[in-house]
Amino acid sequence: MNISFDKNEFAELLAINSESFKTSRMASYLIAKFKELDVLIEEDKTGNIYITKGKATNYPCIVAHYDEAQKDTKVATLQQKGDVLYGFDTVTNKQCGLGFDDKCGVYACYLAVRDHDIMKACLFVDEEVGCIGSRNADLTFFKDCNFVMQLDKSVATGNVFTQRTNGVEVLSKEFKDAIAPYLTKYNYQLGTGTITDVGQLKESGIECVAFNMSCGYLNEHSSFEICYLSLYLNSIKLAYEIIRDFGNIHWKHKSEVFDYGSYYNYGNYSNYGNYSNFNFNLSATSNTKAFNSLTKSQKIMYKYQNDIRLTRAEFKVLCKLANISKSRPDYWYKQIVDISYKQIWSPKEIQNLTSEQKAGWYTNQSVIEFNESFSNYTSWFYKGSAVAEKEDEIDPYFEDYLVQIYDLVKSGNISDVVQLVKYFADNELIDTASKLSEEALNLSPYNKDLLELVNYVKKAEERLQV
Repeated sequence: MNISFDKNEFAELLAINSESFKTSRMASYLIAKFKELDVLIEEDKTGNIYITKGKATNYPCIVAHYDEAQKDTKVATLQQKGDVLYGFDTVTNKQCGLGFDDKCGVYACYLAVRDHDIMKACLFVDEEVGCIGSRNADLTFFKDCNFVMQLDKSVATGNVFTQRTNGVEVLSKEFKDAIAPYLTKYNYQLGTGTITDVGQLKESGIECVAFNMSCGYLNEHSSFEICYLSLYLNSIKLAYEIIRDFGNIHWKHKSEVFDYGSYYNYGNYSNYGNYSNFNFNLSATSNTKAFNSLTKSQKIMYKYQNDIRLTRAEFKVLCKLANISKSRPDYWYKQIVDISYKQIWSPKEIQNLTSEQKAGWYTNQSVIEFNESFSNYTSWFYKGSAVAEKEDEIDPYFEDYLVQIYDLVKSGNISDVVQLVKYFADNELIDTASKLSEEALNLSPYNKDLLELVNYVKKAEERLQV
């Protein structure tokens, strides 16, 4: 399938900064751009843009958000090196972010509307600051949609096609069965997302399947974000095939929070209270007495089910609950991996997960959780490495360090990466420092500070060998 992709047109879109809460220039550009396609365009008071092309009983629908996490830059230009697209600021002469998250999705919306006779699209405002647009969207727009798709996920863990996001299931079994050969064809796997607009729409009650897809970008929300052009085009091709082959079928689906009421059938849950006698769909605010009557474990289950943030202590209890059913470990581990972005990061509690499950867990955490204070995690963070290297053993926390490096680099906290790695190097933990510095550089190969950091570690190693 050939896609008429205009790199210059894409560059024009990317050059317009649309930082959250400062999106008016982008909104004006998009409205003018879509008007060229002879479509019906409406804008609501929140700033969402609704587009309808053609007349039909039901429509395929594609959505994106047009705000970005990047701050405005003076002159941001699109550059390409091989398969990699990236931004460059010609004033500062440094790599910069262009907002591939989610301008990749916005341009995909434009192409989908341009190339199909029957199509709906919606461009949401301010997703990056809490799904403000989709949270306040006009849901009647989606009543005649057969499905809602979004291209707004990185390729950090490969090409992911979300079956769960925002803490809710977003696909029906029938749709997953039908889409399976298409995912295989385009090298996608079903997976879990954190938070985005399609998930918010499902939470709000739209009654068709909705899904988010990886679309080529990586290191989003940072000055060193990139987009793999081949993976981006691959995502658009998959989207087009879905529109072609699924767009005329109404894929009915209503999201429901998982019912913990039946857990007692899978092991001896009586020690944690009689789950079958409690309706976990009650509102804690409207039925305080019922909530207070629960056991500690039941309260934690209720909070988890309703996406209420757990404390670190509560999360530990949840992990213990996950281990009480030895006959269903894969199921329970999946529940831990699927905890929404609102939860606390606590790597020690998920040490029994497979590497794949760990990757899903780590990449589904909000970067915000890692930025509380550098000093808050150093006390325990270094302890495992210091003991392990001095005893010539494998550092039991090394995987956690790698994850921390990934998220610090991803969130643009290069100074914290430098401080962390230098700590290891200065304390003669060279092996750990070397591996971490190299991993950081792999994530951002053009970063000057990280290049200098690698050299710093090498010199520290040389000093030890003298």
